Amino acid sequence: MLTARGCPFKCTFCQEGDDYFNVVRKFSFDRVREELDYVARRARNPDLIYADSNFGMYKHDADICREIVRVQEAYGWPKYFVGIMGKNNKARVLEAAEIIRSGVFGGGAVWLSSAIQSTDESVLEKVKRSNINADTMVKVANESEAHAGNQFSELILALPGDSLKAHFKSVCDLIDTGVNVVRSHQYIMLGGSEAATPEGQAEYSPLTKFRVTPHTMNTYELFSETIFAPEIDEICVGNDTLTFEEYEECRMFDLTVEVFYNNALLLELFKLLKARGIRISTLITRIHERVTSAASPVAELYEGFRRETNELFDSPEQLHDFLRREGVAEQYQAGKLGNNEQLMYSALMVFRYMRDVHDIAYDVARELFQENGAYEDWVAGYLSELIEFSLLRKQDMLATDQVETRHFHYDFIALEQCGFNEGPRDHACPGGVNIHFAHDDVQKELISGYCKAYGISNSGLGNIFGMGKNVRSFYRRIETVPHTDVVPAELT
Repeated sequence: MLTARGCPFKCTFCQEGDDYFNVVRKFSFDRVREELDYVARRARNPDLIYADSNFGMYKHDADICREIVRVQEAYGWPKYFVGIMGKNNKARVLEAAEIIRSGVFGGGAVWLSSAIQSTDESVLEKVKRSNINADTMVKVANESEAHAGNQFSELILALPGDSLKAHFKSVCDLIDTGVNVVRSHQYIMLGGSEAATPEGQAEYSPLTKFRVTPHTMNTYELFSETIFAPEIDEICVGNDTLTFEEYEECRMFDLTVEVFYNNALLLELFKLLKARGIRISTLITRIHERVTSAASPVAELYEGFRRETNELFDSPEQLHDFLRREGVAEQYQAGKLGNNEQLMYSALMVFRYMRDVHDIAYDVARELFQENGAYEDWVAGYLSELIEFSLLRKQDMLATDQVETRHFHYDFIALEQCGFNEGPRDHACPGGVNIHFAHDDVQKELISGYCKAYGISNSGLGNIFGMGKNVRSFYRRIETVPHTDVVPAELT
């Protein structure tokens, strides 16, 4: 949904950085109200994607947020609100977000994106983004989390001046702020942006290649003839400070972040590491070294990701010639070519390799505890139960018929309620506690809806995973149950 067009900022990589878009034009309040009612009565998807470039930065945004709350109460839609956070005016952004959080679905229904793009000052200056305070955006994101909201930060790989070191640092900087999701995007030469002009490309000499935009290889009937009309992206895969091989390594690291950091997949483990003074970015970089080694149980997936990352062409003509080959268009349609490889391979690991993901992360965590002199006996025992608790919530999370009850010696429900911000030993249960794991009816409906909409093929799982704001809501609910014959938590 769009309520205003235009953006006052001049970012070179963005279409709206052009002078034409610098004057912001707002739709009338009545139009927005009517559109909300119209969509709410018909919507099957639970999400409202708020497409304005700077959510919450203007006075009228607060009034629109009140209308969204009204519609939620009247129609039960939207269950999730996703917006691109205003780049300045922190107080207004937080006010607008708080209004929606006060609605019937609470703070967890609000997801705000902070488009950081890079934390490297020289990169930001080159893309004319130095007038936007990145620190302020991070603070807004953190305050959003403190008020039970959700936030994710976005980076763009291979901007002018970017490098292997700068990209890794940007990712690690954001991880250590505690933002929920750190997502890196390709640098696309968008038509109408300054970066895509001959002058813009001449200034920084980007190395660009061409690909089919994911999910645009559709068939059309025209005068009894079936035709394909895919969209083509020109993406930057290197520059004078970033080689193509380094670009590949950055993409591999971004995959590791998607799997092992995003969506609070290992939140319980992160909180214990942070309490012992260990940076989460250290864990993630060490995990990356492990998963990309030849002995890794997910090495084949990483090689598949690298291979699909290289589905690129040197020119539009070369790509067009490839698309004209017999059977190629059908391979794109079948999901064998042209996928969003970052989301698809992330989904495969999260939905099908969850045990391996946990084993790798917990093994690396144990090493870090030992290196920091923090691997006490109770830590070893706690980790053995924690990994099973986490897996029972998250393994095969789309399988809504899986129900388990296990016996633990820590009150994980109390720890969950405090966000794992309290010491595990404060919630030790020598006599044990039985915890029941199952999806509730709301989750079953949500998961069923996504599976029906996208399917559970490899590419379908990627689409479900791409709705990153919802992955956490797939984790099984937990509750205590009376002592009966319950399987004890498996020690690993």
